[in-house]
Amino acid sequence: MKFQRRLSSLRLRDFDYSEEGAYFVTICTKDKKCFFGEVKNKNVVLNEAGKIVQEEWNHTVIMPNHIHGIVYMHKPVGAHCNAPLPKNNLSWIIRGFKSATTTNIRKFLPHFAWQRSFYDRIIRNEKELECIHEYILLNPEKWELEKDFPENLKL
Repeated sequence: MKFQRRLSSLRLRDFDYSEEGAYFVTICTKDKKCFFGEVKNKNVVLNEAGKIVQEEWNHTVIMPNHIHGIVYMHKPVGAHCNAPLPKNNLSWIIRGFKSATTTNIRKFLPHFAWQRSFYDRIIRNEKELECIHEYILLNPEKWELEKDFPENLKL
């Protein structure tokens, strides 16, 4: 008998991810493979796949096997407060990003894949935003210490 593994959602239950605000996001490659480059002398050196990811999403730090970014959600001009925008939420944005980068990277790396889902953290205040900015910027320097501990990918 086959059992289908069902993964629970990583999203915060009952939270509306289309709400205005800032979200710290980490997206990993499948099996944490280093598709995007390597860290040399505490600096990330991107390869062609890493450059595609960088072009697709500015203001991120791309590590060899994951990326960090901050997504700012804003309501479109003229949107009514009660008008739901089903395609304007964090999951939809990440899905589109993964799709676009996968299509381009697979032109030269046919086995490229992202890990299912992504990690997020709702940024609640300016102090937390500052800490996350610092974490992202220092991530390449910590690569050698943390690369084998996936639990450290999350803040």
